[in-house]
Amino acid sequence: MQILEEELLAALEEPIHAGDLTVLSAAEITAANGMLLNALPWAGSWPDWSATLNHQCHQQDNGALVDEDFRLFFDDCLQGRFCEIAYYANDGLKVALKGTVAKFREHITAFVDTLHTNYFFAADGRWCLTLFTNGEMNYGEAPWS
Repeated sequence: MQILEEELLAALEEPIHAGDLTVLSAAEITAANGMLLNALPWAGSWPDWSATLNHQCHQQDNGALVDEDFRLFFDDCLQGRFCEIAYYANDGLKVALKGTVAKFREHITAFVDTLHTNYFFAADGRWCLTLFTNGEMNYGEAPWS
């Protein structure tokens, strides 16, 4: 089942209400997206993973997203970063969030069924992890990091 922003926010109501995840304003979304665009190399509308450091990629064999596979990829790529502040954005939704990597991981299931591309990235842009609806997962670090 693929969900829209209202359903994503409803699924994340508890951590948002508790202050563990923050919904960004339109101005904050613009600033966060701009920072990501300036931090990573791009090839068209996607990060140029070949130009990033420590690139990792995993593709689901059947092209379907599986929560546990994404959780394992997330853990492998972001180990040691769970206390860092990060952003979540999606190129098909009009909502973006801010929280710790640990809080995003705790609620990872809510993100797996969203439409389009999910971006989790460091508050300073030095790393980015993406989840595509076709099951492709990528991680890379900015060349300057």
